[in-house]
Amino acid sequence: MPETTPGPPISLAQTWADQADLEELFQPRRPAHPDRVYPPNDNYGFGPCLRRFAGIAPEESIHAIVPHGHNYPLIDGRRQAPEQERLDAIPTVLASSDACLEAFRNAGGKRVIPIGLASLYAIHCLEPAAQPPAGSLFFRCHSTGVTQLKLDDDQLIRNLRGLPDRFHPIRICAYWRDWDLGEYEPFLAEGFQVVGAGSHCDPLFIWRHLHLLRSHRYVLSTGVSSHVFHACLLGIPTLILPMPVQRVIRHQSFAWKVQTYQEMHALRSHFQVERSEPSRDQRALAELFLGSSHQRSPSELKQILNSLRPQAPSRTL
Repeated sequence: MPETTPGPPISLAQTWADQADLEELFQPRRPAHPDRVYPPNDNYGFGPCLRRFAGIAPEESIHAIVPHGHNYPLIDGRRQAPEQERLDAIPTVLASSDACLEAFRNAGGKRVIPIGLASLYAIHCLEPAAQPPAGSLFFRCHSTGVTQLKLDDDQLIRNLRGLPDRFHPIRICAYWRDWDLGEYEPFLAEGFQVVGAGSHCDPLFIWRHLHLLRSHRYVLSTGVSSHVFHACLLGIPTLILPMPVQRVIRHQSFAWKVQTYQEMHALRSHFQVERSEPSRDQRALAELFLGSSHQRSPSELKQILNSLRPQAPSRTL
């Protein structure tokens, strides 16, 4: 008998209602029950999503590191795990993909359990779409806490305006950090509607992100990242616009990110031809980077999460 999965904790209607006040939407909003073992597990709603799917109480912490990345740099022929996720105090990693699995095995010293990227479980919980999608959702490559990007937004806006009618209306999906930096002002000034999923610490982020994707017929982007892979698994075709993007690494300890950006940049050619639906090759790429082959059932995931809890010492008489 197939296992039942929970529905999303936020509806499509509420996701769109939240777009009425983007300043409020992008405010930091921590989970009611933050992860006490490794707080970054909560980022983008990944930890809460795993607990919800597995039927684990929301106040339970996950006794492992839940990576948010789908790609790990290949340096000198070996996948490398980032230093900030190689914590001796947390001996287990719930690997997000084959690259993640390889990287942490190369690092050594940890138990590595592959489960796929947490967003897979949110996708599995989605209910059938109630209305046909329309228009396009555009993702502009975004900055991070350690990287800054430079993009010709005037040319980008001209490119968006010049797309055939079937791609319109085009909405701009904002990233919380770049919203704070004012990077979307040129799009607002040109009359584009800007939408978003919330801040990185919002427990509903991944659910809003998926609802927004499914509301559109096409995804447009300046680069390949998890949003492209999510769109593929949702059956939404993606078109990458040929725009040069310059990234500057502001902290030397994160120089390894250059390699991951280069690997993702090389994938752009797979998404630069317009399609009515994702191709078999595109879907295979998405499944590879999101770790679909490692996805667990609710009972399997629950068993894994429960097994990670510290065992209480036995009492002797």
